[in-house]
Amino acid sequence: MARKRKRQSPPQEDVKIKDFLDMIAPGIIKFNTDHFLCGNTYRCVWVLREYPTATEEQAILRHLGEKDGVTLRIYTRQVTAAEEKKIIHNAANKNRMDKSNTNDLQQTVTAESNLQDVVTLVSSMHRNREPLLHCAVFLELTAHDPDALKLLQTDVLTELVRSKLNVDRLMLRQREGFLAVGPAGYNVFASQFERVLPASSVANLYPFNYSGKTDPRGFYLGRDKFGSNIIADFDKRDDDKTNANVLILGNSGQGKSYLLKLILCNILESGKSVLCLDPEHEYVELAENLGGCFIDLMSGRYRINPLEPKTWDEGGSPEDTDAPQAFRQSTKLSQHISFLKDFFR
Repeated sequence: MARKRKRQSPPQEDVKIKDFLDMIAPGIIKFNTDHFLCGNTYRCVWVLREYPTATEEQAILRHLGEKDGVTLRIYTRQVTAAEEKKIIHNAANKNRMDKSNTNDLQQTVTAESNLQDVVTLVSSMHRNREPLLHCAVFLELTAHDPDALKLLQTDVLTELVRSKLNVDRLMLRQREGFLAVGPAGYNVFASQFERVLPASSVANLYPFNYSGKTDPRGFYLGRDKFGSNIIADFDKRDDDKTNANVLILGNSGQGKSYLLKLILCNILESGKSVLCLDPEHEYVELAENLGGCFIDLMSGRYRINPLEPKTWDEGGSPEDTDAPQAFRQSTKLSQHISFLKDFFR
């Protein structure tokens, strides 16, 4: 009799559960000369190496912080007292030596300007009790294809040139740049790209700032040019708001009428009355929708003459203490005189 052959079961594969690092790790990482591939994206890392001596602009990197595909990583560490003294001493001596060179006029002028910057820095630190910080700024640019990455590089470089900032593209050092901009990364380059800056200048590198106006019982008006909210209370007196007068200036089409309508609506919502002079009939629809009264004085049908005697109350009595003074007079002339006293008061 033929023996029955046993069916061979297929070898079972070992089931392995991926851990968290395996799940978040990219499928591929390849570093090239000036960029690298991370998963399905093309990336590159730059680092700032030159900063403007002085600037009036606030949050100079805010345009990059708001741009899609750009990540900023800022490293800071405080300068010790010994380092601070040594840095200032070396900078002063170097600029004095360059200033004494009579052969190169350009070098002499540059050294004199740098020495003046050192004097300004020291005086500002002494006056404001401002520390010095080692600062390094890295930029990571991300795109889905090489052409989009080049276009993003051009846009970022344009913004940096406008802010008088210069970058190092980290040629052949993209791996070190990748380690520096990661969420759990560190400054691989140490002090190579660090610059010593005052604390106020370092704070100006962060891509956000606050410059709005927030009153406790105010109403929302909009945003300023830095993106901060403006919540104003015209009845509150402060150092920058000594009265309730408002002046709106702007070119045609910038929203002056819209802002005024917004203010009028908020004033009406607060329970106050509004009297608006409208020579161009821009607020007719607003007045009708809010239950107001629109009077066209140019039609000749209505007149406003405070000197014209009017009868305010035919049954006026001096004993009615709750009524206004003009309503308590008995004759038309007496009522009119009392009204004029209140009108011109």
